[in-house]
Amino acid sequence: MNAFTFLQISFLIACESEQPLPMTNAENETVFYNGEIYTVNDQQAWVSAIYIRNGIIQAVGQDEAVINAASDNAELINLRGAFMMPGIHDVHVHPLEASSENVQFTLDDRIQDAESYAIDIEDADIANPGSGWLLGWGHWIDVLLNARRMQKELIDEVDHTRPVGIMEEASHSVWCNSRALELMGVDRATPAPVGGIIM
Repeated sequence: MNAFTFLQISFLIACESEQPLPMTNAENETVFYNGEIYTVNDQQAWVSAIYIRNGIIQAVGQDEAVINAASDNAELINLRGAFMMPGIHDVHVHPLEASSENVQFTLDDRIQDAESYAIDIEDADIANPGSGWLLGWGHWIDVLLNARRMQKELIDEVDHTRPVGIMEEASHSVWCNSRALELMGVDRATPAPVGGIIM
């Protein structure tokens, strides 16, 4: 059986071990029982117990059988009827877009000359006064790549005292000014991330 990382919703915090054992026992064994456990297995979609040893699922099923499959040293956690399911891992995330409140302005995606972005950035800077991050979205990466000068200079000319970050239309790159790069510790010596490039 494949191993899953099980998501234990906040209700598990209230669950108590039936035995006074440390979280890490000799065999790293844990049995979750008395729960509503969704397995994502069509052949056995719902069970009440699951036994995990060293991060690998050893058994799923009903309480008694699963508890008996574990050693006497296994930690027993009573779910008290709570729901449990495999953890959800999104392999393609855009954290800046998690909340629309994070983005303070949107650039005009019809602009074809990078120099023309300055108007929208300046308007956003005025509309969002302060020294904190100014975050925007919406330019096309091709427009920036065809800029006649260094891209960070286009923002620096508007405001070089506060950090500015602007995510491009497809959400796979961020255009920053010098202050943002400084705060992030990015300079000419910073190595490019795996699969990416710092321009």
